[in-house]
Amino acid sequence: MNNLFSDESFTLLLVGFVITLIIIGLDLLFNKRIVYIISFSLLLVSIITLFCSIFLIGGWTGMGIGFYCISVFIGSLIGILLVALTSLTSKVLFRKKF
Repeated sequence: MNNLFSDESFTLLLVGFVITLIIIGLDLLFNKRIVYIISFSLLLVSIITLFCSIFLIGGWTGMGIGFYCISVFIGSLIGILLVALTSLTSKVLFRKKF
């Protein structure tokens, strides 16, 4: 039976969703600077791993690792955007009016 979300695509979506939730959770626990450093280092690691999976590993295995890297990249990018958006909206909404 062909489902819209097969087991493999559900796993990829779940990885991206979990990375997004981890970044949002780190935002609640730590300073914004630490969250941005962790998020951007995760972006960098996923890009480096993607290129390694393409050029060094290759084949079907490299393609599978590449899909996970793309999922982590998109999840961390969404997490960074949500953290920045909540920071911006909290500054605008809770600005002191004189």
